[in-house]
Amino acid sequence: QLIPVNMIAYRSQYGSVNPAGIIAPAIVATFISTLVAVVYCKGKDRKRRV
Repeated sequence: QLIPVNMIAYRSQYGSVNPAGIIAPAIVATFISTLVAVVYCKGKDRKRRV
């Protein structure tokens, strides 16, 4: 889930000043984890071919 709607709702429910403030860190974390997964798979594929 790219935009954490549930977390925004929880933060709003508990009185957060900026409930949507979690969107940018969530997108960054998703990008980094995807990048790590792609690099890992490319590395495993390269080892298998050699």
